Amino acid sequence: MRPEKKKSVLILGGGFGGVMAAKTLLAKLPRGLSVTLVDKNEFHSFTSDFYEVATAFISEDFHTSGVKLQFRELCSSAAMLFADIFKGTPLTIIQDEIEHIDFEKKKVRLKQGKPMPYDYLLIALGSSTNFFGVPHLDERALELKSLQDALNIRNAADELFLTAPKHEVIHIVVAGGGFTGCELAGEMIGYLKKLSVTHAHPLKNIECSIVEGAPTLLGVASKWIQAMAYKRLTRLGIKIHFNSLITNVHEREIELKDGSRMPYDLLIWTAGIRPNAITEDLIKQTKQQKSCLMVDKNLLIQGQKNAYAIGDIAYCTGGESGERLPATAQLAISQGVHVARDILRRETGYASLPYRPAITRYVIPLGSKYALADMGRIRLSGWLAWALKRLVALHYFMILLPWGEAWKHWRGDLRIYSKNDE
Repeated sequence: MRPEKKKSVLILGGGFGGVMAAKTLLAKLPRGLSVTLVDKNEFHSFTSDFYEVATAFISEDFHTSGVKLQFRELCSSAAMLFADIFKGTPLTIIQDEIEHIDFEKKKVRLKQGKPMPYDYLLIALGSSTNFFGVPHLDERALELKSLQDALNIRNAADELFLTAPKHEVIHIVVAGGGFTGCELAGEMIGYLKKLSVTHAHPLKNIECSIVEGAPTLLGVASKWIQAMAYKRLTRLGIKIHFNSLITNVHEREIELKDGSRMPYDLLIWTAGIRPNAITEDLIKQTKQQKSCLMVDKNLLIQGQKNAYAIGDIAYCTGGESGERLPATAQLAISQGVHVARDILRRETGYASLPYRPAITRYVIPLGSKYALADMGRIRLSGWLAWALKRLVALHYFMILLPWGEAWKHWRGDLRIYSKNDE
C-alpha cells in the first residue's frame, strides 16, 4: 500500500513574515503536511539592525587578522543562517530565486531548480527600492535594503574619510526622513566622529543632512515622536531640510524641486520602497493596488483559495479608514503567524478567522543608546527606550534560536554596535 501523499506548504521569502510562518507551522505540524522555504540567501536578515551595520566602527589598531575577525562578526550580526534557525525540524530549505508563479497550475518556477508544486502558497518576498524615476539616482546613491547595502555604506564612508582632503567639508546626505533615514542619520554621527579621529579629519569639516520631501519627519508616527525626533537629531548636529523633493542627481550635487542644489560626497537613499518585482509577472493573474497584491480579510490573495501574501508585497487594509497598514517588521511577523494558524485550522477542519492586526507600536533608536518609544499610553525617551529596543531584539532571537545561541548572538551584537558610543 502506497503511503498517502503529504500536502505541501510553499513559503516564498525568508524575511520576518516568512520565517515566522514557518516556525509557527512547524511547532504544530500535522502529519499530512510538509513545509518548504525558498529564499535567494542562505540566511535570514534582521533588517532592523541594518542601520547599525552601516555605521559600525572597526578599530584599525588590531593586527590584520583581528580586523578580519571583527568584520566577520559584523557581517553575521544582522544575519542568522536558516540552517541554525530550523535545525532539527522537517523544513525543506531551497536557496533559489523565483521566476514565475502559476496560480492555475499551483506551481512556482525557480531560476535554477525544477518547478515546485504547492497546496498552500505564502508569498512573503518583501520589497525593493523605489527611486521614483529620479534621473541618475539609482546610479549615484547607495541604498539600505540588504546586508550588503549596509556594508557598502559603512565602507564608502570609511573610504571617503581616507581620501578626502582634510581642509574640505565632507557632505553626507541621507535622502528620506522616515524610520530608516532617521535611524541611520542618528547613528551615523557617532561613526563619523570615530572616523574623524582615525583619519585626522577635523570634525568641523563634516556635515550630515537629512533631505525630506514632506514637512515633517516620520510621517506615520505620532506628533510626539515627530517633535522629539527633530529635537534629538538637530541636537546631534544633523541638518534637516523639509519640503525638499529631489528631482535630479548630478555628479556631486542633488537638485531639488525649487531649483536649488545641495552638495554631497555620499548620498544614501532611504525614501521609498516598492513591492518585489514578481508582482509585475503576476499583473494578469491578480488584482493589485500600488503594485501590491490585494488580499482579503484572511490575507488570501483576492481570487485565490490557497495562496496568501503578507508583508511589503501585500496591500492589506485595517480599521474603518480602509487605509493600507504600515509596512513594518511587527506587521509582517503577525501576518506570518496568522497565515500559519489559518492553514493549520483549515487542515484540522476548523473555519478560517479574519486577520486582526495589532496596534502598531513604535520604538526608534536615534544614536548613542538613545531612542524614542510610543507604546500608546506609555512614552519613553532616552536610554530606557533604547534598552526596550534591544530587549525586543532579544525576544525575537529567542523565538528563532535556542536560548543559549540567542543570548550569544544578542550579546555579540551589543558589543559590536556599542563601539560607536564609547
